[in-house]
Amino acid sequence: MTVRAPSGADAESSTTVGPEAEKGIALSRWLLAMVSVALYLGGRSFENPRVVLHSTAVAIVVLAVPLLAPASRRVFQALSCSPTASAVVLQLIDTASVISMTVLAGRLAADTSWALSSVVIVIAALRFGAVGVLVTWAAVSAGHVMLSSLHVQSVPSALLLQRSGALLAVAAVIALLTSWLQAGWETQAQMTRDAERRSTYLRAIEDAGRAMQGVPTAQLPLVALEHALRLDFEAASTCHPDEAPIAVGNGDLVPSDLTLDTKPDVIEVTAWTGATGVTSSISVVERRTGKVITGWTTGPTSRAQAEAFGELVLRTTARIELGQMLDAARLEAQVDPLTGLWRRHVFDHHLETAAAGTEPVAVLFFDLDYFKQINDRYGHQIGDATLSTAGQRLRHFVGHNGLVARYGGDEFVVVLSGPVALLAHDLATEVSPVINAPFFVDGRRIPLGATVGVAIGRAPMSPAALIQQADEAVLAAKSARNARTGGDGRSQPPAQPAHRDHDGLAGRPAAAAHS
Repeated sequence: MTVRAPSGADAESSTTVGPEAEKGIALSRWLLAMVSVALYLGGRSFENPRVVLHSTAVAIVVLAVPLLAPASRRVFQALSCSPTASAVVLQLIDTASVISMTVLAGRLAADTSWALSSVVIVIAALRFGAVGVLVTWAAVSAGHVMLSSLHVQSVPSALLLQRSGALLAVAAVIALLTSWLQAGWETQAQMTRDAERRSTYLRAIEDAGRAMQGVPTAQLPLVALEHALRLDFEAASTCHPDEAPIAVGNGDLVPSDLTLDTKPDVIEVTAWTGATGVTSSISVVERRTGKVITGWTTGPTSRAQAEAFGELVLRTTARIELGQMLDAARLEAQVDPLTGLWRRHVFDHHLETAAAGTEPVAVLFFDLDYFKQINDRYGHQIGDATLSTAGQRLRHFVGHNGLVARYGGDEFVVVLSGPVALLAHDLATEVSPVINAPFFVDGRRIPLGATVGVAIGRAPMSPAALIQQADEAVLAAKSARNARTGGDGRSQPPAQPAHRDHDGLAGRPAAAAHS
């Protein structure tokens, strides 16, 4: 499929530091704290117990400083502060911590205090890039100048200027190096996020395929809608000119007057402006049903999301096509292609089910008359037309009252259940003139008739016994007809249909008829 997206639809930006950069910042804080403690303890004399206690307390406080940033971040999240404001405050805390640690280092660390300051510059580079490096360098330099002016840490002015310049050079190198590393980190992080997202999308698509197994074809688009929500959509809908829209998820995102017109095999990515603000949508046409399936979200969409959505719709189309093929194959296996009637095994199953109930059941067995002579005289094409005409007349006459099937060759059967089964004798009588009516093919008059046998039973009953009794009624009718006509029943008028009652339910004597 082709992805058609508006400009900037794939753009993904973040105002927060990535997880890899946060790990680097946390590691820098701990490194700074441990170096500061080492420098502080290295310049102390531990002969006096009070000094030991004081030094231990200071070391604990310094080592606890790295824990201040995560705690502050939780507070900012609770207060719903913006990511940029939180990052600025955290950078100020880190800068103040570095300056405080240089005070703790004292004179012994006079030559190394500026080196400690390079750590906070690294943190600034990770957070804000080159601008953050420059601002942090200025803040650190101002802090040292203030400490020197307050005589907290005496540093000659010339040395202060020299160290400030050296720190600026170090800051420039750090800015370039961290920019390069951060670019690599972000690229790798983005690739990792994309891979994880694609993996999540793939699992959702595979789950949708499994969920579609055994689902009726008409309901497959609904299954696709439910699984579309796992592709980072907040709502999903279907739209068709002849049907009302269907939506799942946050229905407020779906326009009430939804009308979509997109091209097949094209993934349409669009930005909508409505009552809820800007809403992004991805639409695909399901080719088999003609429905437009759409995913809706208030956030930006990505190419991976669009491709996954298109794949979901393709899977839906494939499942619909498979379902239609299976339905056609099942129908072909159940329906006789010549007459359009049910096949024999469908009739057997229906009769077995009806016979297992408590309602009366009737079987009407039809055997076409003179079918062999019609085949021999007019050919098999006319013979096929005879079978088709007889089957269609029978099905039209029975309608929804029973099941009509081609039993084999020139034989047809009808099964009736319930109160209508008790009217089987009357139905057989009424259908005789319908079957008897001749039909015309290419201007030729083709005679048509059938001998009918009826069997009626009530539970418990044997389906095979019902069929056998109806068949025997047909044979009895033909024998009686041949006895009357000397073997040629074609010149005789129709008689009454043959009847055979199972378990004496109908209470009628057996009779024979030729129609």
